[in-house]
Amino acid sequence: MYQVFISHSTQDRGLVIALANVLTKFEIKVLVAEWYLTPGEPVSKKVFDEIEKSDCIVALLTRDGMRSNWVNQEIEYALNAGKPLIPIVEKGVNVNELVALQGKEYIEYDPPQY
Repeated sequence: MYQVFISHSTQDRGLVIALANVLTKFEIKVLVAEWYLTPGEPVSKKVFDEIEKSDCIVALLTRDGMRSNWVNQEIEYALNAGKPLIPIVEKGVNVNELVALQGKEYIEYDPPQY
């Protein structure tokens, strides 16, 4: 059983690792599906099974995350399963593009500029 399932685009790997490291320091059990996938295993079944085993979902809604079909499917599945959802939205991203999140509160993330 995991406390947090992190839904994200694979393009946001660095952000996912940073978030997972912070949560782990607070002894929160984190699941990132791609870290536990087995070659040849049906991806959607594994991902949805892991969402079921998690207490809540953190959705990283960066520009890439908003375009990810997987992120959208994971959010829909989590909401339909009654899982609490914590959206973390990159500054400048229009969260209202996702119908499932319209009118919901979210945490805004302002990425550092290099």
